[in-house]
Amino acid sequence: MNNSVAIVGAGLAGQLAALALARCELDVSLIDQKPLAHLDPSRGSDKNLPNDQRTTALSERSVEFLTKQGLWAPLSQAASPVYAMNLGAGDTIDQSLRHQLRLDRRDADRQQLAWIVENKHLASAFQHSIRQQMSLGRIKLFDAVDIDKIAIKQDRVIIEFNDKDSLEMDLLLGCDGRYSKVRKLCFDDIRTATDYQRRALIAVISHAQNHHQVATQLFLSDGPLALLPMTTTADGVVRSSMIWSAMPDWVRAMEKLDHPTLIDNLSQRFQAITGEVHGVAGVASYPLYASISAQFTGHAVALVGDAAHAVHPLAGQGFNLAVGDVAALAECLLNAQHLGQAIGSRFALEAYSQARKIEAQKIFMLTDGLHRLFSHRHLRLPGVKSWAFPAINPVRPLKRRLIQAALS
Repeated sequence: MNNSVAIVGAGLAGQLAALALARCELDVSLIDQKPLAHLDPSRGSDKNLPNDQRTTALSERSVEFLTKQGLWAPLSQAASPVYAMNLGAGDTIDQSLRHQLRLDRRDADRQQLAWIVENKHLASAFQHSIRQQMSLGRIKLFDAVDIDKIAIKQDRVIIEFNDKDSLEMDLLLGCDGRYSKVRKLCFDDIRTATDYQRRALIAVISHAQNHHQVATQLFLSDGPLALLPMTTTADGVVRSSMIWSAMPDWVRAMEKLDHPTLIDNLSQRFQAITGEVHGVAGVASYPLYASISAQFTGHAVALVGDAAHAVHPLAGQGFNLAVGDVAALAECLLNAQHLGQAIGSRFALEAYSQARKIEAQKIFMLTDGLHRLFSHRHLRLPGVKSWAFPAINPVRPLKRRLIQAALS
């Protein structure tokens, strides 16, 4: 039975794919341009992790999959539940807070709406499991290499590196992000894309007022602002993850501020939500755009995560889409194995492609629609802002549908 898989891209999506497919008893090779000593028990320390201070929102469905993979137990203590979300719109934070919609876990009969996890904890859990799988010979690493050519010959994928070495595998997965080389080499980089002409400013802020596990999403005149509840530190520091999408010049100017000036700026703006801001860490920014690949699969090739789809961060669904990709792909490959089909066959991959394209389009339409709706000049009218969200508050069935659409 053919059972070898090459995964290009060793970010969180690539690592999760490697772990899930190794559990399907496939021989996995994980390939990346960067050195991966931190994943290799023979070369790096178990604690030698990249310092990633970003956060990820995990849906209930993603947590279920991580639990099945044995990855949630080490993450659960480091994850912050989201019990409610306040949505508002206005020219300023104070104005938007006066006209809010509150989505509560009780509206959807859930224990929590989502979980917020720091990327460094995700990376730690994934790394520990990969090192175990490597010790068992189920995952092999090929790091600090660049792909020069990809060819399909007699149902096999031949991957040629720029150092003239090569791999011959049964299936190739592109988990190499929004600028995927696998997508470019295999599908001629054909995709639909939307450039929002905005940047997202991200940071972890510590503040005086307890968030009580409530997230805040405000649609402001200078761009949407999200404050997501994080775990409180061992010494009692309350923290939130900030994602503020705005015009590039404004974001770059904020990013360049020294920490005392930035803290003072945010403290004045966020007073009504967080109280005084005490500290800021992990300040960075990235451009906002959305894209969906014209093809998710080809013969013996499949795209996963941002290589297949990148969406606006408004609903925090980027990594959840990647988790859904991995779960669907693992199920399709298991079905193919049970039916005696090659894992790179059209039969094995077509069901994956159809299911994930539908899901990616759904999230794209949701996030793109929200962006365009609240960027529209007519929604700057005070009258619209005053009733848009509050009108939904008493309508619990509609609130339940909103939660299911945005957070499932």
